[in-house]
Amino acid sequence: MSKLNIYQRILEIMSDIDYIEKGSAKVNGQYRFVSHDQVTAKVHPFLVKHGVVVIPTIDEMTQDGNRTTVKLSIQFINVHNPEDKFTVISYGQGIDNADKGVGKAYSYAYKYALLKTLNLETGDDPDSNAKSEYKADKPQEIEDPAKLEKKLEALIETLDEEKKHLGKEFIEKYASYWKKSVSQAINDYKDKSKFSRDLEKWHKKHQKTA
Repeated sequence: MSKLNIYQRILEIMSDIDYIEKGSAKVNGQYRFVSHDQVTAKVHPFLVKHGVVVIPTIDEMTQDGNRTTVKLSIQFINVHNPEDKFTVISYGQGIDNADKGVGKAYSYAYKYALLKTLNLETGDDPDSNAKSEYKADKPQEIEDPAKLEKKLEALIETLDEEKKHLGKEFIEKYASYWKKSVSQAINDYKDKSKFSRDLEKWHKKHQKTA
């Protein structure tokens, strides 16, 4: 075993695994999928058995609104000869309005790097969807400044008096960070209590870094 090179070890792993069954959970009640945890749980014992270490590294990360994109370099290393290795590049995207976008994108990229490198079947085939077609983003409509100002004032009016002066700055910072329009940022806070909580968190963080 110790004399096998990294490619021979990958071949041994491919000989041991040929298919990963979809999980029972469904997306929006419509279709089942193979998750990151299913893939790693299936592959892990055979990586150990055949002496292969997998090390992922984020090379690039970009943020566009609530969508995070990562470029991942994944090294497959022969444990008996660490200089014997190869690298796979994989990309992943994760959409999340909170702080889980990076994790989702990372997991997606890593999962598909394992699946494609080991040539594993899952039953998922994007090419089988004959109805798939490219749809360009709709041009963003520019909202009437007067209406926008009224919407912002209405949102800020829900705050306590001592926080009102911070409301506009917070919305502008929020919109800038997530690369959204001010109108989109306001619409994100239909839940007024969430707006107040997020403003409080932002203010505390701002005070610490000021």
